[in-house]
Amino acid sequence: MSDKSFYLTTPIYYVNDAPHIGHAYTTVAGDLLTRWHRQRGESVWYLTGTDEHGQKVMRSAQANGADPQDWCDRLVETAWKPVWRYLEIANDDFIRTTEARHMERVQRFMQSLMEKGFIYEGKYEGPYCVGCEEFKLPGDLDDGKCKIHSKPIEMVSETNWFFKLSDFVKPLIEHYKNNPSACEPESARNEVVSFLEGGVSDLSISRSTFDWGIPVPWDTKQVIYVWFDALLNYATAVGLTDAPESEGGKFFAKTWPADVHLVGKDILRFHAVIWPAMLMAAGLPVPRKVFAHGWLLVGGEKMSKSKGNLVFVSSLIKEGIDPMAIRVALLNRHYRSDLMWSDSILIAAQNFLLRLRENLARQEVAPTGSLILTLATSLSEDLNTPQVFKEIEDWCTATESGVTGGNPGELARVLDALLGIAL
Repeated sequence: MSDKSFYLTTPIYYVNDAPHIGHAYTTVAGDLLTRWHRQRGESVWYLTGTDEHGQKVMRSAQANGADPQDWCDRLVETAWKPVWRYLEIANDDFIRTTEARHMERVQRFMQSLMEKGFIYEGKYEGPYCVGCEEFKLPGDLDDGKCKIHSKPIEMVSETNWFFKLSDFVKPLIEHYKNNPSACEPESARNEVVSFLEGGVSDLSISRSTFDWGIPVPWDTKQVIYVWFDALLNYATAVGLTDAPESEGGKFFAKTWPADVHLVGKDILRFHAVIWPAMLMAAGLPVPRKVFAHGWLLVGGEKMSKSKGNLVFVSSLIKEGIDPMAIRVALLNRHYRSDLMWSDSILIAAQNFLLRLRENLARQEVAPTGSLILTLATSLSEDLNTPQVFKEIEDWCTATESGVTGGNPGELARVLDALLGIAL
Protein backbone atom coordinates (compact mmCIF):
# COMPACT_ATOMS: atom_id res chain seq x y z
CA MET A 1 0.00 0.00 0.00
CA SER A 2 1.27 3.48 -0.87
CA ASP A 3 2.60 5.65 1.96
CA LYS A 4 0.63 8.60 0.58
CA SER A 5 -2.48 9.58 2.51
CA PHE A 6 -5.83 9.86 0.75
CA TYR A 7 -6.31 13.60 0.95
CA LEU A 8 -9.74 15.17 0.45
CA THR A 9 -10.78 18.77 0.90
CA THR A 10 -13.97 20.80 0.97
CA PRO A 11 -13.90 24.44 -0.10
CA ILE A 12 -13.13 26.79 2.73
CA TYR A 13 -16.27 28.74 3.48
CA TYR A 14 -16.74 32.50 3.77
CA VAL A 15 -17.26 33.65 7.35
CA ASN A 16 -19.93 36.19 6.50
CA ASP A 17 -22.52 34.22 8.50
CA ALA A 18 -23.20 30.86 10.17
CA PRO A 19 -23.06 27.63 8.10
CA HIS A 20 -26.17 26.78 6.10
CA ILE A 21 -27.26 23.47 4.65
CA GLY A 22 -25.42 24.21 1.40
CA HIS A 23 -22.15 24.19 3.34
CA ALA A 24 -23.26 21.04 5.13
CA TYR A 25 -24.13 19.40 1.79
CA THR A 26 -20.48 19.49 0.68
CA THR A 27 -18.97 18.78 4.08
CA VAL A 28 -21.14 15.73 4.76
CA ALA A 29 -20.25 14.36 1.31
CA GLY A 30 -16.55 14.75 2.06
CA ASP A 31 -17.03 13.10 5.42
CA LEU A 32 -18.73 10.13 3.75
CA LEU A 33 -15.92 9.63 1.24
CA THR A 34 -13.16 9.84 3.83
CA ARG A 35 -14.97 7.40 6.13
CA TRP A 36 -15.15 4.95 3.21
CA HIS A 37 -11.40 5.20 2.65
CA ARG A 38 -10.65 4.81 6.36
CA GLN A 39 -12.60 1.55 6.59
CA ARG A 40 -10.34 0.23 3.79
CA GLY A 41 -7.39 0.70 6.11
CA GLU A 42 -5.99 3.69 4.26
CA SER A 43 -4.23 6.68 5.76
CA VAL A 44 -6.67 9.58 5.33
CA TRP A 45 -6.51 13.34 5.75
CA TYR A 46 -9.74 15.35 5.58
CA LEU A 47 -9.52 19.15 5.51
CA THR A 48 -12.20 21.80 5.83
CA GLY A 49 -12.05 25.36 7.10
CA THR A 50 -12.97 29.00 6.66
CA ASP A 51 -12.08 31.76 4.20
CA GLU A 52 -11.76 34.91 6.30
CA HIS A 53 -10.28 37.62 4.09
CA GLY A 54 -11.69 39.88 1.36
CA GLN A 55 -14.40 42.51 1.01
CA LYS A 56 -17.28 40.12 1.55
CA VAL A 57 -16.16 39.18 5.06
CA MET A 58 -14.94 42.71 5.85
CA ARG A 59 -18.30 44.25 4.94
CA SER A 60 -20.20 41.61 6.93
CA ALA A 61 -18.12 42.45 10.00
CA GLN A 62 -18.64 46.18 9.48
CA ALA A 63 -22.39 45.70 9.08
CA ASN A 64 -22.41 43.98 12.47
CA GLY A 65 -20.26 46.63 14.13
CA ALA A 66 -17.32 44.28 14.58
CA ASP A 67 -13.64 44.16 13.78
CA PRO A 68 -13.10 41.61 10.97
CA GLN A 69 -10.79 39.41 13.03
CA ASP A 70 -13.11 39.44 16.05
CA TRP A 71 -16.06 38.69 13.76
CA CYS A 72 -14.27 35.66 12.27
CA ASP A 73 -13.07 34.39 15.64
CA ARG A 74 -16.56 34.56 17.12
CA LEU A 75 -18.31 32.86 14.19
CA VAL A 76 -15.76 30.08 13.83
CA GLU A 77 -15.87 29.13 17.51
CA THR A 78 -19.59 29.60 18.17
CA ALA A 79 -21.13 28.64 14.82
CA TRP A 80 -18.89 26.73 12.41
CA LYS A 81 -17.02 24.25 14.56
CA PRO A 82 -20.05 23.37 16.75
CA VAL A 83 -22.22 22.63 13.69
CA TRP A 84 -19.64 20.22 12.27
CA ARG A 85 -19.55 18.46 15.65
CA TYR A 86 -23.36 18.20 15.68
CA LEU A 87 -23.28 16.59 12.23
CA GLU A 88 -20.54 14.10 13.22
CA ILE A 89 -18.04 15.51 10.71
CA ALA A 90 -14.74 13.67 11.26
CA ASN A 91 -12.34 16.20 9.73
CA ASP A 92 -8.65 15.90 10.60
CA ASP A 93 -7.88 19.61 10.32
CA PHE A 94 -9.70 22.94 10.21
CA ILE A 95 -7.76 25.65 8.40
CA ARG A 96 -8.41 29.35 8.87
CA THR A 97 -6.90 31.79 6.38
CA THR A 98 -6.13 34.26 9.19
CA GLU A 99 -3.84 31.73 10.88
CA ALA A 100 -0.11 32.47 10.80
CA ARG A 101 0.67 29.03 9.33
CA HIS A 102 -1.42 29.90 6.28
CA MET A 103 -0.49 33.55 5.84
CA GLU A 104 3.26 32.97 6.05
CA ARG A 105 3.17 30.12 3.55
CA VAL A 106 0.99 32.10 1.14
CA GLN A 107 3.51 34.96 1.15
CA ARG A 108 6.43 32.58 0.55
CA PHE A 109 4.56 30.94 -2.34
CA MET A 110 3.68 34.28 -3.93
CA GLN A 111 7.25 35.53 -3.55
CA SER A 112 8.52 32.41 -5.33
CA LEU A 113 6.19 33.03 -8.31
CA MET A 114 7.37 36.63 -8.47
CA GLU A 115 10.99 35.48 -8.55
CA LYS A 116 10.17 33.00 -11.33
CA GLY A 117 8.72 35.76 -13.49
CA PHE A 118 5.04 34.75 -13.35
CA ILE A 119 3.84 37.99 -11.72
CA TYR A 120 3.89 41.52 -13.12
CA GLU A 121 2.30 44.91 -12.39
CA GLY A 122 -0.68 46.09 -14.44
CA LYS A 123 -4.02 47.86 -14.29
CA TYR A 124 -7.40 46.20 -13.92
CA GLU A 125 -10.60 47.91 -14.97
CA GLY A 126 -13.87 46.04 -15.08
CA PRO A 127 -16.79 44.49 -13.22
CA TYR A 128 -16.36 42.80 -9.85
CA CYS A 129 -18.87 40.85 -7.75
CA VAL A 130 -18.16 41.09 -4.02
CA GLY A 131 -20.57 38.22 -3.35
CA CYS A 132 -18.50 35.90 -5.56
CA GLU A 133 -15.25 37.79 -4.84
CA GLU A 134 -14.68 37.46 -8.58
CA PHE A 135 -13.60 39.61 -11.51
CA LYS A 136 -16.46 39.06 -13.93
CA LEU A 137 -16.54 38.53 -17.69
CA PRO A 138 -19.35 40.00 -19.84
CA GLY A 139 -20.90 36.55 -20.20
CA ASP A 140 -21.11 36.22 -16.41
CA LEU A 141 -23.57 39.10 -16.17
CA ASP A 142 -27.29 39.45 -16.78
CA ASP A 143 -28.39 43.06 -17.30
CA GLY A 144 -25.42 44.27 -15.27
CA LYS A 145 -26.07 41.84 -12.43
CA CYS A 146 -24.21 38.76 -11.24
CA LYS A 147 -26.06 35.68 -12.49
CA ILE A 148 -25.43 33.86 -9.21
CA HIS A 149 -26.34 36.57 -6.70
CA SER A 150 -28.75 38.64 -8.85
CA LYS A 151 -27.12 41.80 -7.52
CA PRO A 152 -25.47 44.69 -9.40
CA ILE A 153 -21.73 44.31 -9.83
CA GLU A 154 -19.21 47.02 -8.87
CA MET A 155 -16.83 48.60 -11.35
CA VAL A 156 -13.21 48.38 -10.22
CA SER A 157 -10.21 50.37 -11.44
CA GLU A 158 -6.94 49.53 -9.70
CA THR A 159 -3.22 49.14 -10.34
CA ASN A 160 -2.56 45.60 -9.18
CA TRP A 161 -0.22 42.63 -9.53
CA PHE A 162 -1.13 40.06 -12.18
CA PHE A 163 -0.47 36.33 -12.50
CA LYS A 164 0.38 35.04 -16.00
CA LEU A 165 -2.60 32.70 -16.12
CA SER A 166 -2.66 32.78 -19.93
CA ASP A 167 0.70 30.96 -20.01
CA PHE A 168 -1.01 27.82 -18.75
CA VAL A 169 -3.96 27.50 -21.13
CA LYS A 170 -2.34 24.91 -23.38
CA PRO A 171 -0.86 22.84 -20.50
CA LEU A 172 -4.27 22.80 -18.78
CA ILE A 173 -6.13 21.72 -21.93
CA GLU A 174 -3.60 18.91 -22.46
CA HIS A 175 -3.93 17.91 -18.81
CA TYR A 176 -7.70 17.47 -18.97
CA LYS A 177 -7.64 15.73 -22.34
CA ASN A 178 -4.98 13.29 -21.12
CA ASN A 179 -6.53 12.88 -17.65
CA PRO A 180 -10.32 13.10 -18.00
CA SER A 181 -10.84 11.91 -14.41
CA ALA A 182 -9.05 15.05 -13.17
CA CYS A 183 -12.29 17.01 -13.50
CA GLU A 184 -15.66 15.36 -12.95
CA PRO A 185 -18.44 14.93 -13.82
CA GLU A 186 -18.00 15.02 -17.60
CA SER A 187 -20.21 18.10 -17.91
CA ALA A 188 -17.86 20.00 -15.58
CA ARG A 189 -14.80 18.95 -17.55
CA ASN A 190 -16.42 20.01 -20.82
CA GLU A 191 -17.21 23.40 -19.31
CA VAL A 192 -13.61 23.89 -18.20
CA VAL A 193 -12.09 22.85 -21.52
CA SER A 194 -14.52 25.07 -23.43
CA PHE A 195 -13.64 28.00 -21.17
CA LEU A 196 -9.92 27.43 -21.74
CA GLU A 197 -10.30 27.08 -25.49
CA GLY A 198 -12.15 30.40 -25.57
CA GLY A 199 -9.05 32.18 -24.33
CA VAL A 200 -8.04 33.19 -20.82
CA SER A 201 -6.66 36.54 -19.66
CA ASP A 202 -4.05 37.05 -16.98
CA LEU A 203 -5.46 37.33 -13.44
CA SER A 204 -5.28 40.27 -11.07
CA ILE A 205 -4.03 38.74 -7.81
CA SER A 206 -3.93 41.78 -5.53
CA ARG A 207 -6.28 44.54 -4.35
CA SER A 208 -5.30 48.06 -3.37
CA THR A 209 -8.54 49.69 -2.20
CA PHE A 210 -8.91 47.90 1.16
CA ASP A 211 -6.57 46.26 3.67
CA TRP A 212 -8.37 43.16 5.01
CA GLY A 213 -6.14 40.47 3.61
CA ILE A 214 -2.60 39.11 3.46
CA PRO A 215 -0.10 41.82 2.47
CA VAL A 216 1.72 41.33 -0.83
CA PRO A 217 5.26 40.56 0.43
CA TRP A 218 7.05 43.11 -1.81
CA ASP A 219 4.24 45.70 -1.88
CA THR A 220 2.57 45.89 1.52
CA LYS A 221 0.19 48.64 0.40
CA GLN A 222 -1.71 45.90 -1.42
CA VAL A 223 -3.32 42.69 -0.16
CA ILE A 224 -3.41 39.37 -1.97
CA TYR A 225 -6.61 38.70 -3.93
CA VAL A 226 -8.85 36.59 -1.72
CA TRP A 227 -9.17 33.66 -4.15
CA PHE A 228 -5.40 33.44 -4.71
CA ASP A 229 -5.08 33.44 -0.91
CA ALA A 230 -7.93 30.96 -0.35
CA LEU A 231 -6.98 28.36 -2.97
CA LEU A 232 -3.58 27.96 -1.38
CA ASN A 233 -5.19 26.69 1.85
CA TYR A 234 -5.30 23.17 0.43
CA ALA A 235 -1.51 23.13 0.29
CA THR A 236 -0.59 25.47 3.16
CA ALA A 237 -2.57 23.30 5.57
CA VAL A 238 -0.26 20.36 4.85
CA GLY A 239 3.08 22.18 4.81
CA LEU A 240 3.51 24.01 1.48
CA THR A 241 6.87 25.87 1.23
CA ASP A 242 8.26 24.23 4.39
CA ALA A 243 11.78 22.81 4.12
CA PRO A 244 11.71 19.17 2.88
CA GLU A 245 13.46 17.87 6.01
CA SER A 246 11.11 19.70 8.40
CA GLU A 247 8.01 18.18 9.94
CA GLY A 248 5.81 20.26 7.64
CA GLY A 249 7.85 19.35 4.58
CA LYS A 250 7.65 15.64 5.33
CA PHE A 251 3.89 15.88 5.85
CA PHE A 252 3.51 17.72 2.56
CA ALA A 253 5.40 14.93 0.77
CA LYS A 254 3.11 12.34 2.36
CA THR A 255 -0.12 14.20 1.60
CA TRP A 256 0.25 16.20 -1.61
CA PRO A 257 -1.24 16.22 -4.20
CA ALA A 258 -4.83 16.30 -3.03
CA ASP A 259 -6.79 13.27 -4.23
CA VAL A 260 -10.15 15.05 -4.35
CA HIS A 261 -11.17 18.70 -4.17
CA LEU A 262 -14.93 18.53 -3.55
CA VAL A 263 -16.51 21.81 -4.71
CA GLY A 264 -19.81 23.35 -5.74
CA LYS A 265 -20.21 23.86 -9.49
CA ASP A 266 -20.26 27.66 -9.11
CA ILE A 267 -16.58 27.69 -8.06
CA LEU A 268 -15.39 25.17 -10.64
CA ARG A 269 -13.28 27.60 -12.68
CA PHE A 270 -11.29 28.71 -9.65
CA HIS A 271 -10.41 25.12 -8.81
CA ALA A 272 -9.98 23.65 -12.28
CA VAL A 273 -8.30 26.62 -14.03
CA ILE A 274 -6.66 29.09 -11.65
CA TRP A 275 -5.55 26.66 -8.96
CA PRO A 276 -3.77 24.08 -11.15
CA ALA A 277 -2.15 26.94 -13.11
CA MET A 278 -0.73 28.32 -9.84
CA LEU A 279 0.67 24.90 -9.01
CA MET A 280 2.12 24.41 -12.50
CA ALA A 281 3.87 27.78 -12.16
CA ALA A 282 5.41 26.59 -8.90
CA GLY A 283 6.44 23.24 -10.40
CA LEU A 284 4.14 21.31 -8.07
CA PRO A 285 1.81 18.37 -8.84
CA VAL A 286 -1.78 19.36 -9.60
CA PRO A 287 -4.77 17.82 -7.75
CA ARG A 288 -5.76 14.36 -8.93
CA LYS A 289 -9.45 15.23 -9.12
CA VAL A 290 -11.77 18.22 -8.87
CA PHE A 291 -15.34 17.00 -8.37
CA ALA A 292 -18.01 19.66 -8.90
CA HIS A 293 -21.29 18.63 -7.33
CA GLY A 294 -24.75 20.09 -7.90
CA TRP A 295 -26.35 22.90 -5.96
CA LEU A 296 -28.70 22.69 -3.02
CA LEU A 297 -31.67 24.79 -4.13
CA VAL A 298 -34.21 26.56 -1.92
CA GLY A 299 -37.29 27.92 -3.64
CA GLY A 300 -35.79 26.87 -6.96
CA GLU A 301 -32.67 29.04 -6.51
CA LYS A 302 -29.14 28.57 -5.22
CA MET A 303 -28.92 29.66 -1.61
CA SER A 304 -27.56 33.15 -1.12
CA LYS A 305 -27.62 35.66 1.70
CA SER A 306 -28.57 38.35 -0.80
CA LYS A 307 -31.62 36.33 -1.88
CA GLY A 308 -32.74 35.71 1.69
CA ASN A 309 -33.26 31.97 1.16
CA LEU A 310 -30.66 30.57 3.54
CA VAL A 311 -31.50 27.59 5.74
CA PHE A 312 -29.09 27.55 8.68
CA VAL A 313 -28.12 24.21 10.20
CA SER A 314 -28.16 25.70 13.71
CA SER A 315 -31.75 26.88 13.18
CA LEU A 316 -32.86 23.35 12.25
CA ILE A 317 -31.18 21.94 15.33
CA LYS A 318 -32.83 24.60 17.54
CA GLU A 319 -36.18 23.53 16.07
CA GLY A 320 -35.52 20.06 17.46
CA ILE A 321 -34.47 18.38 14.21
CA ASP A 322 -32.23 15.39 14.90
CA PRO A 323 -28.75 16.20 13.46
CA MET A 324 -28.69 12.66 12.10
CA ALA A 325 -31.87 13.39 10.14
CA ILE A 326 -30.16 16.41 8.58
CA ARG A 327 -27.23 14.20 7.68
CA VAL A 328 -29.50 11.54 6.13
CA ALA A 329 -31.45 14.17 4.18
CA LEU A 330 -28.22 15.46 2.65
CA LEU A 331 -26.70 12.06 1.97
CA ASN A 332 -29.70 10.43 0.36
CA ARG A 333 -29.28 12.29 -2.94
CA HIS A 334 -27.04 11.89 -5.96
CA TYR A 335 -24.39 14.60 -5.91
CA ARG A 336 -24.08 14.91 -9.69
CA SER A 337 -27.33 16.86 -9.94
CA ASP A 338 -29.02 19.72 -8.08
CA LEU A 339 -31.12 18.98 -5.00
CA MET A 340 -34.32 20.89 -4.27
CA TRP A 341 -34.43 21.32 -0.48
CA SER A 342 -37.80 21.15 1.25
CA ASP A 343 -39.42 20.23 4.54
CA SER A 344 -40.58 16.98 2.97
CA ILE A 345 -36.96 15.87 2.56
CA LEU A 346 -36.38 16.33 6.30
CA ILE A 347 -39.62 14.54 7.17
CA ALA A 348 -38.64 11.60 4.97
CA ALA A 349 -35.22 11.48 6.63
CA GLN A 350 -36.77 11.51 10.11
CA ASN A 351 -39.12 8.69 9.14
CA PHE A 352 -36.20 6.73 7.69
CA LEU A 353 -34.24 7.07 10.95
CA LEU A 354 -37.25 6.10 13.06
CA ARG A 355 -37.80 2.98 10.99
CA LEU A 356 -34.10 2.06 11.02
CA ARG A 357 -33.80 2.49 14.80
CA GLU A 358 -36.93 0.43 15.42
CA ASN A 359 -35.55 -2.43 13.35
CA LEU A 360 -32.10 -2.29 14.92
CA ALA A 361 -33.77 -2.53 18.35
CA ARG A 362 -35.25 -5.93 17.46
CA GLN A 363 -33.65 -9.07 18.82
CA GLU A 364 -34.12 -10.88 15.52
CA VAL A 365 -33.27 -9.08 12.28
CA ALA A 366 -32.71 -9.96 8.65
CA PRO A 367 -29.19 -11.05 7.61
CA THR A 368 -26.79 -8.13 7.82
CA GLY A 369 -23.70 -9.54 6.11
CA SER A 370 -24.66 -8.69 2.53
CA LEU A 371 -25.84 -5.20 3.54
CA ILE A 372 -22.58 -4.51 5.35
CA LEU A 373 -20.66 -5.71 2.28
CA THR A 374 -22.73 -3.38 0.09
CA LEU A 375 -21.99 -0.47 2.41
CA ALA A 376 -18.29 -1.28 2.38
CA THR A 377 -18.04 -1.53 -1.41
CA SER A 378 -20.62 0.90 -2.81
CA LEU A 379 -19.57 4.14 -1.14
CA SER A 380 -16.97 4.95 -3.76
CA GLU A 381 -15.86 8.25 -5.29
CA ASP A 382 -19.06 8.29 -7.38
CA LEU A 383 -21.07 9.24 -4.27
CA ASN A 384 -24.04 7.12 -5.35
CA THR A 385 -25.60 7.27 -1.91
CA PRO A 386 -29.25 6.74 -2.96
CA GLN A 387 -28.45 3.11 -3.80
CA VAL A 388 -26.99 2.62 -0.34
CA PHE A 389 -30.11 3.97 1.37
CA LYS A 390 -32.31 1.80 -0.85
CA GLU A 391 -30.37 -1.26 0.35
CA ILE A 392 -30.96 -0.21 3.97
CA GLU A 393 -34.68 0.22 3.36
CA ASP A 394 -34.82 -3.22 1.69
CA TRP A 395 -33.16 -4.69 4.79
CA CYS A 396 -35.77 -2.99 7.00
CA THR A 397 -38.55 -4.49 4.87
CA ALA A 398 -37.01 -7.96 5.16
CA THR A 399 -36.69 -7.60 8.94
CA GLU A 400 -40.28 -6.42 9.29
CA SER A 401 -41.46 -9.42 7.28
CA GLY A 402 -39.87 -11.78 9.81
CA VAL A 403 -36.60 -12.74 8.09
CA THR A 404 -33.89 -13.48 10.66
CA GLY A 405 -30.19 -14.33 10.91
CA GLY A 406 -28.57 -10.90 11.24
CA ASN A 407 -26.50 -9.03 13.80
CA PRO A 408 -28.09 -5.64 14.61
CA GLY A 409 -25.21 -4.49 16.79
CA GLU A 410 -22.65 -5.06 14.06
CA LEU A 411 -24.80 -3.23 11.51
CA ALA A 412 -25.23 -0.26 13.86
CA ARG A 413 -21.45 -0.03 14.29
CA VAL A 414 -20.92 -0.08 10.52
CA LEU A 415 -23.59 2.60 9.93
CA ASP A 416 -21.86 4.80 12.48
CA ALA A 417 -18.37 4.21 11.09
CA LEU A 418 -19.23 4.50 7.38
CA LEU A 419 -22.21 6.82 7.17
CA GLY A 420 -21.62 8.76 10.36
CA ILE A 421 -25.16 7.95 11.48
CA ALA A 422 -24.97 7.59 15.25
CA LEU A 423 -27.91 5.39 16.29
